[in-house]
Amino acid sequence: MSLLTSLLRMRAAATGNAQPSSRLRHLYLSDRPLMLLPLQQSGTADRPLAIMLGTDPARPELLLAPPTGSTTPMLTTLATRVGAYIEEHQHRREPPPVTSTRPARQRYLSAPQLLVPNADAVAYLHTLGRDLRLRPVDAASVHSDPIRHLGQWLTYFANRAELAGSSALIPMTGFLTMHWVTGQSPLEDEDLATLLAWIDPPHHGANGHQAALDAQDPATHRSAGPAADPAFDTDCLAPLFATYRTRPREQARCLDDLRILLADYLRPTWERMWQAYMLLQALPEADGTRQRWKRERTEFTDFTVYLAQDGRRQPARDNPVAAAIGLAKREHAAAVFDAERALDDPFTRAELRTTGDAFGGTVTTVDADHLAYGSGNRALWRPRFTVSTTDPLHLEPGQTLACHTHRDARYTIRAITPRDSDTLVDLEVTAGMGTLARPRHTVLPDTGEFLVCTLAPDHYRRMPEFPAPDQIPWTHAGPPYPPRSRQRAQAAAQRPPSPPSQTDTAQRTILERLPTLTHPGQVVNAPPGAGKSTLVTNAAQALAHGGDPCIVITQTNTQADDLVRRLARSVPTARLIAAERTVSPEVQALPGVRVGHRVEDLKTARVLVGTAMKWATVRDRRWPWAIIDEAYQMRSDALLRAGRLFEQALFVGDPGQLDPFSTITTHRWAGLSHNPMNSAVAVLLAQNPELPVDTLSTSWRLPPSAIPLIRDAFYPFTPFDAAPHQVERTLTFTAKGWRTPVDKAIETAARTGWALLELPARITHRIDAEAFHVALETAARLLERQTTASCDTHSQGLILEPRHLAIGVAHRSQARHIHALMARHYSQLRGVTVDTANRLQGSEYNVTIMLHPLSGRWDASAFHLEAGRLCVLASRHRHACIVIARAGIAPLLDSHPSNEPVHLGATSTAPDGWEAHHTVLAHLAPHTIRIP
Repeated sequence: MSLLTSLLRMRAAATGNAQPSSRLRHLYLSDRPLMLLPLQQSGTADRPLAIMLGTDPARPELLLAPPTGSTTPMLTTLATRVGAYIEEHQHRREPPPVTSTRPARQRYLSAPQLLVPNADAVAYLHTLGRDLRLRPVDAASVHSDPIRHLGQWLTYFANRAELAGSSALIPMTGFLTMHWVTGQSPLEDEDLATLLAWIDPPHHGANGHQAALDAQDPATHRSAGPAADPAFDTDCLAPLFATYRTRPREQARCLDDLRILLADYLRPTWERMWQAYMLLQALPEADGTRQRWKRERTEFTDFTVYLAQDGRRQPARDNPVAAAIGLAKREHAAAVFDAERALDDPFTRAELRTTGDAFGGTVTTVDADHLAYGSGNRALWRPRFTVSTTDPLHLEPGQTLACHTHRDARYTIRAITPRDSDTLVDLEVTAGMGTLARPRHTVLPDTGEFLVCTLAPDHYRRMPEFPAPDQIPWTHAGPPYPPRSRQRAQAAAQRPPSPPSQTDTAQRTILERLPTLTHPGQVVNAPPGAGKSTLVTNAAQALAHGGDPCIVITQTNTQADDLVRRLARSVPTARLIAAERTVSPEVQALPGVRVGHRVEDLKTARVLVGTAMKWATVRDRRWPWAIIDEAYQMRSDALLRAGRLFEQALFVGDPGQLDPFSTITTHRWAGLSHNPMNSAVAVLLAQNPELPVDTLSTSWRLPPSAIPLIRDAFYPFTPFDAAPHQVERTLTFTAKGWRTPVDKAIETAARTGWALLELPARITHRIDAEAFHVALETAARLLERQTTASCDTHSQGLILEPRHLAIGVAHRSQARHIHALMARHYSQLRGVTVDTANRLQGSEYNVTIMLHPLSGRWDASAFHLEAGRLCVLASRHRHACIVIARAGIAPLLDSHPSNEPVHLGATSTAPDGWEAHHTVLAHLAPHTIRIP
């Protein structure tokens, strides 16, 4: 939930009325949609009880299935009705524009549109469609083909509903919440009756909040389906079902009574569906809506052709490639839809500005004569201009932007320069500007003009490439590469191992075994500070010195640059980067390091380092070895794309850190061994259970005081200890304290390694200015008291400077707010790292200050309960960690137990987040200092 949406929700709760969040409709609404109200029979996964459908609000049709026996007659009628509605749109066609990549073809002029009450109805139609299309073909039954055909179409509609911007199957609750924000929770918004009561109260002048309370009256409230209300099920349906089963002579009367009862039950929801339809139809259509509907008509045409020409039954489960492509399509559709909405809708632009994914600013300089030179040294007109913005910025050079006031133009970020009071963004016009001979000056803004720039839809047009289904790599249970020859293994065994002497016994054993490893892969689990980067560096050096060139796959550019700095000291190293990216001058200046956009330009390097995203674009090359750094943070679909590049691989990662994530939420592939949303290691071991797994059981970063908490809370399956014989780590102070709670917390942390600064309980959501000031005051006191840190690397003591401290938070908005406070009130803290857990992974500081993810919250969502996030925040320090939180976290946890669905076949090495939070609180209890 964005900051702007949270503000509107609070305003709706305060006023008692829903707040409009968009005055434009971004989804197409057909003039004649097919309304579908499915109702399933209790106790079954997909057996329908009744379906009310139709295209006329005054004449709904109710299809009824008997409580027991065959549902074939009802499903046959449903197939006939839905099939007739689909055929209405399969008569008239038009030829879409022909391009170099799209040959001449035909596209239907219209497409069917199904409207259902809520997201649960979409999920039920998906389940029903899957059941129907997988039913065995019965040659003796005339109903077999129509029902299976219905299942194929229901599966098509359900799949389209998971793509953002699609209008084939729309849940009305989701459609309404795109345009209005209520004062109730998102879960309550899934009830169509209460949602409409907030948006359009039944009586003029009535309060939406009171209307929603009235709509929830148990005497009149009717669930919108697909599950029936439990009270209605028990009091009304159960007696009729019992009579139907026990009295065969009364079955006809029971069916008549059931029809009357269900018609009365579903009618209010039917009327609300049309009420919602009228509200949405009254909204003006956004400019991009028609273009998205054209894409919908194209998909409808293609699926019709597929059924007519081929019609093979869709598989019950997606293979690894199909699952990865499905996830990529959903993420791609969500990104494109957001970008297209931003061009049309001022609310979306404002929302993206609060998250840093868009910015508004004033044009300060314009270079209308700037030229670029293309192939053949041909001059190209590429005007540039600079925008000054005070908005938070999370964009990067090379990204393509668009502006709603100059819709035909595209701007590429060339440089971002932060300053004290603003940020300068240098932009180059790269599309829509015409030619040097015929320039279009209208795309160039004037000096002083205010622009709002967002990521352009074109930025997402290119879909990632995946291997063909018959070329699945061994990492995902595809055919293994040819085994290493005996001569090669013998030669490798005869070569003397050359691991550096600065490794512990576990690392040395792993390095000595690599050259003669007979398995295709090796997994190494490493807790915080156990030497992951050291192992990756030493392994790459050992393989390169032994004659095996290797590639190193990282998850971020920062990790890649850090490894290049380490490797460049002893082995020829190359840095593979994307075409739109540059590396820092420091990396380019390293001796023996080459930087390039293509593998062909880096052939002399023994070790090539790049991100997983960049390696996925490499074609027709294969290396003997690959090293995957931070493998638990790599998503398995990224491994699928890069798996064809290597014969053997070393996977190094921390099983307790943050899991990989996706911008979309779907359980479609949950439980599959090749779930593309799982980590690369999880899928690798599920498909290759024979791979050896080693553990680095010594943490060289964490002090002995931190081991019990981190180990018990986050590593129940990977026990580890502090490094033996290390010099005692101490924090001492030159200046005396003031006996304030902050000073007491600092002294407690110096003595025990931990401190919990507890503020009074209060609901603050994400922005808690008081807690932010306490965090900054804690950092300031650490510096003012001239804190000296002693450890094995600084036995004489190190006086802490800002660069030795970090403040960790859960959200980017919190980090931005703390940065603003620090610039305004704590200039002495310039250089202190303030960032989210995602970006602090792999970093190390002497003292960390952590804002608890659940501090000041009224709920405990899956995001805030994630064990990996808390683990990262609590394990970055060498000496001490100070936690800042508001009171009441333990009762909050008890009132919000974990409610994530459990899927058969799904495995995880991470502990339960709810339990991990309780364990951390129990360990911190003796170290608590309360602020009155």
